[in-house]
Amino acid sequence: MNLKILIGICLLFFQNFEALSLSKPESADSASVYLNLFLENKLSNQDTAIFFAHRAILLAEKEKNDSLHIAGLNELANLYLVKNEFDRADELCKKAELIARKNNLTAQLGKSLHIRGKICLRKGDYGESLTLNKSALEAYTESGNIGGMASVNNNIGVIYSSMQNFEKAFNYFLESLRAYRKLNQERGISKSLNNLGIVSMENNDPENALKYFEESIAISRKEGNLRATSNTLNNIALVFLDQKKYDAAKKYLNEALDICNTSGYTINKMSIFINLGVIYQKQGQINKAREFFEKSHAIAKQIGDIVSITDALINLAEIKYIQGEDKEALKNSDSAIKYSNETGALEQLKNSLSIKMLLASATGKRNEAFDYLEQINDLQDSLFTIKNSELTAHLRNQYDWEYKDREIENLKKESRLQALEIEKKENFQIFMVILFSFILVAIIIGIRSYKKLSSAHKDIKNKNALLRDRESKLTQVIAEKDKLFSVVSHDLKNPFNSLLGNSDFLLEVYNDMEDDERLEIIKNIRSASRKAYNLLEELLKWVASQRGRLKINKEVFNLTEEAEHAIYIAEESAETKDIELKIEAPKSILVNADKNMIASVIRNLLINAIKFSKKHSSIYIFIRQAGEEVTLSVKDNGIGMSKEEVSQLFKIVAGISKSGTENEKGTGLGLILCKDFVEKNEGKIEVESEPEKGSVFRFTLPLYHLA
Repeated sequence: MNLKILIGICLLFFQNFEALSLSKPESADSASVYLNLFLENKLSNQDTAIFFAHRAILLAEKEKNDSLHIAGLNELANLYLVKNEFDRADELCKKAELIARKNNLTAQLGKSLHIRGKICLRKGDYGESLTLNKSALEAYTESGNIGGMASVNNNIGVIYSSMQNFEKAFNYFLESLRAYRKLNQERGISKSLNNLGIVSMENNDPENALKYFEESIAISRKEGNLRATSNTLNNIALVFLDQKKYDAAKKYLNEALDICNTSGYTINKMSIFINLGVIYQKQGQINKAREFFEKSHAIAKQIGDIVSITDALINLAEIKYIQGEDKEALKNSDSAIKYSNETGALEQLKNSLSIKMLLASATGKRNEAFDYLEQINDLQDSLFTIKNSELTAHLRNQYDWEYKDREIENLKKESRLQALEIEKKENFQIFMVILFSFILVAIIIGIRSYKKLSSAHKDIKNKNALLRDRESKLTQVIAEKDKLFSVVSHDLKNPFNSLLGNSDFLLEVYNDMEDDERLEIIKNIRSASRKAYNLLEELLKWVASQRGRLKINKEVFNLTEEAEHAIYIAEESAETKDIELKIEAPKSILVNADKNMIASVIRNLLINAIKFSKKHSSIYIFIRQAGEEVTLSVKDNGIGMSKEEVSQLFKIVAGISKSGTENEKGTGLGLILCKDFVEKNEGKIEVESEPEKGSVFRFTLPLYHLA
């Protein structure tokens, strides 16, 4: 500790001597006094505040005051977080968390988890930050800490926004806003409104984004919160930037920059510089753009913000590529890829790889460019799946239930109309009895009325039975349609990915390629198109056979030929991982089954094996006859499964799906459909698997004998 700090501590000690003398030096009250001194000094003199915090922690631990001990650890951790000393902050929080769990102190536990979540967020570890923040939210909810719930909901919204999941981000920011409004906390309300504006902007809703920003900035100006005002001005500028209103955007950015310069808010300047750089780049002022990107990069490195460092590196790499500084551009893009892999930021990784692809293409390295293109396509597919899978499921379920409700309501209306018609007939019969008061006529009319009434009751009974039957069939149709959606998405994805990837690449580098290179890509597009068309034609024929219920259209066919055709379709997916597909089977072995269903089963098993196989491995298809049965097996040497995973494999309620060896995604429905199709064709399906040794999926079908 240097002399200046020591003198400062001594002066503060004498200034606060009266407060310290009110309690015994070694009591828990003294710990509380030291903690209060820490809070008073943490903004003005951080080194002195740290001294008081350590003293408070030591005294609280000595007196076994767990609540005060945890508070001291958490407050000191928060200060280290502000100082960007993440490891120290995390170590203190873990100590506080351990004490809180041991003594069941839920509110303090929430605080420790909350700070650890913020540390991981600052480090760019979104997955761990999300886990910690959600645990903190549970603890705050259990203890009724509304302020903590508001702050954590905001943090979770920030994480989902960083992960491009804007639907979930919006919901969490909305929950944060509601909590802050319950507390009537203006600063929190302003922050939540600002974040809702950001998400609205990402969802291409500039009108609502500006409304949220304007409401937010009105509060921050009123409160004199210059940092928040600067942030919101920056965000308003982004709305105008998206609308290509560059002068308006620069006006708001310069106002935000003036606030930062006068207030010393260095972190805010980082984002402002990035945005100014983007505007000048779009206006063709490349040197000016580079100047601002370099300023942003310098600040990001100073504060250790990995995400912002990555953004700045990507922008600098692009500028240097435009200026012809290929080596420097390559250096920046390599660094951006390294940081993107560390943080798991897929969008940043995709942008970094795009620059490397352009550099490789410009220097004539075609193979490298193709490799980068494949990686970009895989990332694009992953981003698309993350963004749309939940929304698609939600819309599909909403449509199904609305459709079902409408059908049931229509049937109910029909039944009510029939009941009214019967009532009219009964009234007419009564009128006839009164009008013709003759006994004989009354008897005849009574008999007729009785017969008609019985018939009407029978009709109602039949209609009700029909209503129940239609409702049951409608539910079945919806379930079967879900299966169809899964099959189509599972089988069509690979050829269309290849088709889109090759055509995009051809468009980007067409003028830089030789004729034979262009011809090769066109051949690839043609091959992928043919495969996709053939597959789509098969699937459409299968769909046409359904017509409201899953029918079995059996025919005699050669199972070996269908297996070879499935290998042909799956070859392209296998080639991306350098996997060899092999088959050992008789030249001809006949079965009598639904050809489309069995073809879909083989394709699904092959794609599943490729998904969980490592690069440079082999996958085998074996077809064997045993008695009156034919067995088809798909064997891989992939990552395998545990017994518990195998036991849940064919259960739709389990909802279990894990990523492949190259992080390929899936819904888990493919194997369930395989089991359904095999059993509908009088067969059985089973699996053998061991972790890290691979899996064998096999199914049986009845053998067909020629007459």
